[in-house]
Amino acid sequence: MRRFTTAAALSVALLAGLAPMGSPAAASPGSGEFGVEDTVVRQGTISGMEFLARAEHDGTRYSAKEVAALKKASCRQYERTQGLRASKRGRWLIWVKVRLDWCYDGYEVVSSKAKYRSYTYDRTTWRWRGWAKKSLTHTRSWSSTTAKVKGRFYYTGNGRTYKPYATVTGYFDGGYRWWAGG
Repeated sequence: MRRFTTAAALSVALLAGLAPMGSPAAASPGSGEFGVEDTVVRQGTISGMEFLARAEHDGTRYSAKEVAALKKASCRQYERTQGLRASKRGRWLIWVKVRLDWCYDGYEVVSSKAKYRSYTYDRTTWRWRGWAKKSLTHTRSWSSTTAKVKGRFYYTGNGRTYKPYATVTGYFDGGYRWWAGG
């Protein structure tokens, strides 16, 4: 009955219905010469019906038993964007984004989905080199589900490759943890 789905898309469209939690700038600058590291977080609750509608839009099919369980379950979403900005409040230069949607019933994660996105402002200066990591996994007991993303951007200014990453774990009780950097 448990199911998780992963979907990937390259897009800069913001998702409607997410409650913004602010945009605190991270303390460590990239290299000082071209930008500063930044993170944006959006999170909130969603209904089981909304979860099912998103799954249907992505082409995921559920059995009648699974649909009934998802309608009863509580669902949450957590989205994290990690990358570099031109300045503390300036435009984004590069970023990767992961959104984890998961439904839980207090005992286990019933279902989960993840979406991954990447962005570069100037493709001649910041060259997208693909995903270094992109995964959605769960524990054996379905007590949690984890979405990981790590992108590769080649910076022509100094010849280095930058790998911003974000990891989000959702738990059976609606709690979550995250890790991000790069």
